[in-house]
Amino acid sequence: MKGILAALQFLTIMPVRLKGGVSDEEMSSSAAWFPAVGLMIGILLAFAYDALGYVFPVPVVCAFVLTLSEVVTGGLHIDGFIDTMDGIASGADRRRTLEIMHEGRPGALGIAAVVLLFLSKFSLLLSLPKGTAEISLVAMSVISRASFVASAVFYPYARAGSEGLGKIFIGRVKRPAAITAAVTLLAAVIFVFRIKAFILLPAVAAAFIACSLYFKGKLGGVTGDTIGAVGEMLEVIVLAIVVALPAGAQAYADEDIRIVSITPATTEIACALGLEKDLVGISTFCDYPPSVKKKEKIGSFSDPNIEKIIMLKPDVILATGLEQAQAVEKMKKLGLNVISVEPGDFEGLFRSVTEIGKACGKDKEASELVRDMRRSLDSLRMKASRIDGSLRPKVYFEIWNDPIMTAGKGSFIDEMISIAGGTNIADDTGRPFSQFSAELVVERDPDVIILGYMAAGLSAARSIGERAGWGGIKAVKSGRVYDDIDPDTLFRPGPRLIDGVKALNDRFYK
Repeated sequence: MKGILAALQFLTIMPVRLKGGVSDEEMSSSAAWFPAVGLMIGILLAFAYDALGYVFPVPVVCAFVLTLSEVVTGGLHIDGFIDTMDGIASGADRRRTLEIMHEGRPGALGIAAVVLLFLSKFSLLLSLPKGTAEISLVAMSVISRASFVASAVFYPYARAGSEGLGKIFIGRVKRPAAITAAVTLLAAVIFVFRIKAFILLPAVAAAFIACSLYFKGKLGGVTGDTIGAVGEMLEVIVLAIVVALPAGAQAYADEDIRIVSITPATTEIACALGLEKDLVGISTFCDYPPSVKKKEKIGSFSDPNIEKIIMLKPDVILATGLEQAQAVEKMKKLGLNVISVEPGDFEGLFRSVTEIGKACGKDKEASELVRDMRRSLDSLRMKASRIDGSLRPKVYFEIWNDPIMTAGKGSFIDEMISIAGGTNIADDTGRPFSQFSAELVVERDPDVIILGYMAAGLSAARSIGERAGWGGIKAVKSGRVYDDIDPDTLFRPGPRLIDGVKALNDRFYK
């Protein structure tokens, strides 16, 4: 018990009182418990990361956790890092370098190095794959403290005589203490990273050996300052390894992912990829599949409640441009992971599905969905290609009636009409959506009229036929005016656009 209390007293600011004090021999033996203390610190940091995440955005949480790490240790290790960087960066010989390190006054180079260290930790912690932050904080804390013991066991003391705090440990840690420390290290890291610990630990060991050999070559051994510096650098390396190998690290993360979708189209894409159970928030406009209506609402399409979104702790936010551009930009500045898609055609839709699948860990499902959609479209194109161009129906698609709005070249509607085997009479407008002249509709005399809205109580044919001059249009005379296609299959850029193309084909060739 005295050993672990001594380790706590040395490595943290915890107010531990030991009767009779601690001898140098007892202090060196306490190194056996350094990894255990690191485990305690790591658990504290992980708990803080998780708890603060309910209140603050991720960047703020990362900053708080890194600050807490230094507060808990009283800046012990960072002090050694600064002194070491000041000495090494001076370019002086061994004797003078050790003198600079011993002076303990932070220099400009040491301050610059510690700023870079914190920026590295912050950016890496912010970039960790979903679900790995907590276990990474635990692993880096344990590995860092275990490296103190390894340095003391395997490398000689660089300073002459008995000066320096490191002399208490370096060369004086006995085998039982080293074994206890090693077992604690292995048990803790294997527990949190499981089999991937056997990838992480060798990589960290190689980095530790490289750093320690450098200091041995430069200084003739290690000191308390270099031990602290190596520990700080290993924390960066642990985070870097987890970030660099997200596929391996995410194998240990919970398979669940928290998704907020603020557009109906992205909600439909997410559900088509098998992610409905992972949706924790949707907009009030999201209504398909019908079961998603039970999900938590985060505001409207054009005015999402960003504060509520943050409280839901999403791993991924699915959005689009257009009216949401301002909200998307604000969420990105807060460090939220926003996937913004704005497809303008089917190829753009396929890219959007692929991007969402990749962001949500559904790469395979996204590939299969895109493949199936392509096959359906190819089949419809093939069917339409057998029809002579002169026999293709001329189609007028009305988005709205007051003022008259239609879909032109560059719109999904124009592409869908073409794939379904029709010819859009407005494909020369030069704009995806624009007002259109009523006289021009009469002049171009479409064979089929599609209304993208319900005809307000009247039959579609009657509502159109009552317009001045429209009674003689072929589509009206033949009764081929339709308002019975679900608008969502025509206007939402999601998987159901395939249904919209099929519905158009059915109306064109009844």
